[in-house]
Amino acid sequence: MPRRGRKLSTLMRPLPHRWSIFLLLGIAMIALFAFGPGHQVAASEPAPHAQLAWQIGSSISATGSNVYDATFLDASNGWAVGANGGIFHTTDGGSTWSTIVTGLPDDLYHVAFPDAQDGYASGNNIIAHTTDSGATWQKLTSATMPNTLASISAPSPSMIAVYATPNNGPDGVYISTNSGISWTLSLTVTGVN
Repeated sequence: MPRRGRKLSTLMRPLPHRWSIFLLLGIAMIALFAFGPGHQVAASEPAPHAQLAWQIGSSISATGSNVYDATFLDASNGWAVGANGGIFHTTDGGSTWSTIVTGLPDDLYHVAFPDAQDGYASGNNIIAHTTDSGATWQKLTSATMPNTLASISAPSPSMIAVYATPNNGPDGVYISTNSGISWTLSLTVTGVN
């Protein structure tokens, strides 16, 4: 409840740019699953990772790569991405990490794994895909793939959503339903700072 003497409009401040992007991406994905063809919304139990506690794990910075993002499928299996195509995998909850040689020179800022086999990693102008739990990665190429990517989500192996501010199109959420072969603009975003 606002304190007396202050206008409600002065108490409400816009979300920082980064959070606005994640909020828009989340809303778009929820809407797509809730209202898209063949999708049903069902109640589920809390995710297993909701019960994990924070712990200091092993250091992966010794590899010479800054780490920018990480994702876990369960309490044991996780992937992290970073500078110079750095991709790292753990099977013991982060106690130890193995470096995956990708041959990608690009910095990778986001990673998403919809299941144990399929994963996507993205950087400013790259999306890489794996179908073997991250052992090998291939750079996606598509004439319709947006550039200047800000985040990625992969709710299924074939469906990818990215927030992009492309040089050749409007800012917004772009979706691929065929593993990145083709992309369509799903939500146009204007006025986000």
